[in-house]
Amino acid sequence: MIKINRAVEYALISLGYIVNSSSSIVKTKEITKKHKCPFDATARSMQVLTKAGILESVQGVNGGYRLKKSLNQVTFYDLLVIILGPLGVTNCMTSDNIALNHLPNLKKHKYTCNSKDQCNLINPLKIFQQKLIQFYQGITLDDFFKATTLDTKPVINPDDTKINITKTQVILKDRLI
Repeated sequence: MIKINRAVEYALISLGYIVNSSSSIVKTKEITKKHKCPFDATARSMQVLTKAGILESVQGVNGGYRLKKSLNQVTFYDLLVIILGPLGVTNCMTSDNIALNHLPNLKKHKYTCNSKDQCNLINPLKIFQQKLIQFYQGITLDDFFKATTLDTKPVINPDDTKINITKTQVILKDRLI
C-alpha cells in the first residue's frame, strides 16, 4: 500500500474544506480548527497550492483562500507532484522526464545511479511506476471529493487470470497490487 504523506493529507483536507464550504473565501484557521490540523503545516500546503495556481490568496481583514482552478482540471497525480515534487518508486526513477508543463515552478531533482546498467529491477519498476502514474492521473480532485463509496471487490475474468480494475486498484498480469 502506498501511504499518503502528511503534507498531501493537509492539502487534501484544505481543498475538501474549501470545496464544501458555504463561504467563497476560507481562512486557514477555520480549516485547522475544524480538522485539528497543525496550522503551520496546513498553511504551507495552502501556500504551495497557491503558487501552483490551484488556490488564490485573498488579502485583507476578510482575506483567506479560494479555488482559482477547477478541480476537474487537477489530477491526484498533479497534487502529489505539486506537494512532494518529482515522484518515483525509486530515487533513480523520479518523474522529471514526464511532461508536467501545466504545473509551474516545479523543483528539478537529479539523481544518478551507479548500478543503472546492471539493474535487474529497472524494467519491471518502470512498468509498475507507469501503472501507478496512469492510475493517479485518472483521478481528478473533483472525482476524489465526489467519491462516497468504495467498491473493492475484484471481478475475476475466468478466461484469463487478469483482474478487471476499478479506480481503486492497480494490476499487473496475474497479480493484484
